Amino acid sequence: MRVQTPENLQSEEELNKYLKGISIPSRPEAVDELRREMRKPFPDMRVISNTIGKDIALSAGILKTVNSPFYGLTTKLSSVEQAVNFMGLETVSKIVTGLLLRNIFPKNNLFMERFWYGADQTARISAYLANTLHLIAPGDAQTFVLFQNIGVPLLMQKFGNYDQIESEAAAQDLSIIDCENKIYSSNHASLGYIVAKGWFLPAELCEGILRHHDVAMFDVLDPISPVARSLIAIGAMADRMNRELSGLTETVEWRQMASHVRLHLGVTEQDYREMKANVIIMMEE
Repeated sequence: MRVQTPENLQSEEELNKYLKGISIPSRPEAVDELRREMRKPFPDMRVISNTIGKDIALSAGILKTVNSPFYGLTTKLSSVEQAVNFMGLETVSKIVTGLLLRNIFPKNNLFMERFWYGADQTARISAYLANTLHLIAPGDAQTFVLFQNIGVPLLMQKFGNYDQIESEAAAQDLSIIDCENKIYSSNHASLGYIVAKGWFLPAELCEGILRHHDVAMFDVLDPISPVARSLIAIGAMADRMNRELSGLTETVEWRQMASHVRLHLGVTEQDYREMKANVIIMMEE
């Protein structure tokens, strides 16, 4: 289905009516600091490194992320400055944004613990797929996957029964988006888009987040950007792979998208099995 975009909302009043009391997380100061520096004609790597280095947990998260076997680095990085120099400002900035986003929502119940565990695993797999397929940067893939479902905890905070949405969708043979719209008159893709725009993510990531359940975007005549299409395809395959490894059932969305995803990525069944085997090995490291 085509998800309606909230980007045409012109005023704060219109946006509040659309959100129906759902609280959108504020953008952390670190995101603004990084953005201010990166908008300069000649950004200073040391300023970027120092901004990240002020937060010990954030620094550790960056190094853990880039040193993960899913990124395929042959040499381990030992400092934030090395990570910035090696990965580049844009990639590190996106990874930082994803890490900060994860810290916004507490893991205060089993649903949220499972949500973030699944998001982290899927993000790691997406980085590996991006690194293997060479269609988009691994950092872009990882940030996209962390943000694409960020509307889920927003809906969970507002609606106490949201943890039943997946079983409800399966029972009605509906996509998650259709089921959310039916029950809550809102959906996590549109909410995620609003958060991503507010956190200054690049346009192609915002577009991908908005339409990551929309199979129509695989039509060659669809105006979606090529980067957004590749982000969605890699995110969908990473999600499918993680669900298989977790023993979860196939979703309506995957049944609708599977052939389009494989065609767009140029991945055969044999390719998929080999990449899945590699993922299993890397998860054990």
